[in-house]
Amino acid sequence: MKGISLSSVIQVINLEKQSCDIEARAGGQCGQLHFREGTLVDALADGLAGEDAAYEILGWDDPEFDVSTEHSPRDRTIEADLTQMLLEIARRRDEELEESARSAAAQGSVAPHAEPPAPPPLVESISGNGRGGAQAEPDIMAEMEAALAEVRVEPEIEAAPEPHGAPGRAPAPPTRSAPPAAAVRSGLSAAGLKRVVQLAKDGLGDALLSADLFSSADGTSYVGVNSRPAVCALVNQVTERLNRAFDKGGLPPLGRYYMAELDGSGLLLVAPCGDLQLVLVVDTGRVQLGLLINVVLPEVLAALEEVSPG
Repeated sequence: MKGISLSSVIQVINLEKQSCDIEARAGGQCGQLHFREGTLVDALADGLAGEDAAYEILGWDDPEFDVSTEHSPRDRTIEADLTQMLLEIARRRDEELEESARSAAAQGSVAPHAEPPAPPPLVESISGNGRGGAQAEPDIMAEMEAALAEVRVEPEIEAAPEPHGAPGRAPAPPTRSAPPAAAVRSGLSAAGLKRVVQLAKDGLGDALLSADLFSSADGTSYVGVNSRPAVCALVNQVTERLNRAFDKGGLPPLGRYYMAELDGSGLLLVAPCGDLQLVLVVDTGRVQLGLLINVVLPEVLAALEEVSPG
């Protein structure tokens, strides 16, 4: 099967609770993954079996594979959660890429990073198109562009000190301290708010450039990673105006989230939920989009819905 990644197919199998067998091939190696009702129960790969074989196959670069729905009963040899396995594979790949970059830099073969270009406006107009409709409001878009420029991917610093923990892995951005008293006065759970952002931080690692969980009433951020108050205030206005425009056009309101692709490898993801909104800025060059949408995001949204009073 070509044109689709193995990890994307696996995530669909898991979500749809399908039973099937996958035969994968890469670089002269062969392996098998066996799913029953969406659960990875067994794996085989060149003398390896069970969880070791599964990690081996999932770590192959762009393997070819075939999926067969004709399957026989299998004993379960893998107890690990599939989501956690995929996250672990993504973490290992990040470490390998960073190690390769450091080795190349040490040999003097890496050219200095150029200053990244400024991102284009997120959208040209929210409330009109300049052709007889409502007047466009470029001031908000200009402010959004400036605010997002602060959270763009920065060049990696070759001489950065090693973080505590796994060698060669960039430290995750700090999570801002406990939510302000306003959140508590509003009846929000401080622990619940922090859990939402922590899930995003744990799931995305250094692909998460910034995150904020903020009030839909006034755009005030309660808790965040590399918190950007200006982005919160502007995104709050964008969400409001999108809903107003959809209502005028006879469309349903925004669903659980909306996204905007930014210049380069940036992605802005906004999840409105009652009285709260979550905004994430993600470097898609460091995380697979399928992993973000199908694995990390559902868990984060579930936690957000639990804590939101609206």
